[in-house]
Amino acid sequence: MKPVRPVTAVVAGLLVALISGGLLQLMRNSGRAVPQHSWWEVLVVLAACGLLVAGGWRIRDEVRARTKAKKEADAARRAGSDESEIRAAAAAIVQGRETVAPDTARRIVVLSQTAAIGGGILAGWYAGQAVTQLARLSVPSVRSAVLLLGVLVVSSVVLSVLGFVVQRWCTIPDDER
Repeated sequence: MKPVRPVTAVVAGLLVALISGGLLQLMRNSGRAVPQHSWWEVLVVLAACGLLVAGGWRIRDEVRARTKAKKEADAARRAGSDESEIRAAAAAIVQGRETVAPDTARRIVVLSQTAAIGGGILAGWYAGQAVTQLARLSVPSVRSAVLLLGVLVVSSVVLSVLGFVVQRWCTIPDDER
């Protein structure tokens, strides 16, 4: 599976920001109400961050254990150890660890890639709305709405960054492919 590049999330976020900002400005100019947001949205985005990291951490641990076992087995081979001793040493490293099923690992990779791009899109959506409200910052309710949108942008960027981090955790080193 090809990794998602950060430029993809940035471009998607910028496009969504431009489109949503323009459409929301048209809505506001025609007298329609702009979408209202809640602090619960911040909690939902942060919960998604937590779930993503929790799932990715298991993959990270397994990849690290397998990499360590392979490095030690290679070192033992170079030292001239017996093949059965090498297998036993490698098995001891990964023994006692709960392995992650390949389907689960694949789902976590897809989730991380979705979070990376989705976080960029959400950040653009919220940023576009914040920009349309900047001209009316003197109104207290608008000021609090822009503050909330700013927090939503930051939390969405965190989701996107964590998506890229978890995607990296799930990468198998080249020498093990």
